[in-house]
Amino acid sequence: MTTTVYMTRTIIDLPDAAEHSEAALREQLTRSAAGADCLQHANIRVRAGSVVFTLFLIAADRVDAAMHAEQLCRRTMASVAADERWSVRSTSAGP
Repeated sequence: MTTTVYMTRTIIDLPDAAEHSEAALREQLTRSAAGADCLQHANIRVRAGSVVFTLFLIAADRVDAAMHAEQLCRRTMASVAADERWSVRSTSAGP
């Protein structure tokens, strides 16, 4: 089975996003990552009303990469914003 590094982008809608630091989100993302996620690199940007996770993952295909990225972002957000209203707006993956 061949694997490729995929760049994924997950946008989380979070009304009070500005209350979260990129450093704290990155730290929790690292803690939330399992070996099966095959996370290689992460870039996180907090914007007004949203958080954008750009993750580089090793995966078999785009669908697998997007699935792992979204699950990892959901685990991260559940840990840092459990009492806040947030939702996944979109997840995309490309080579």
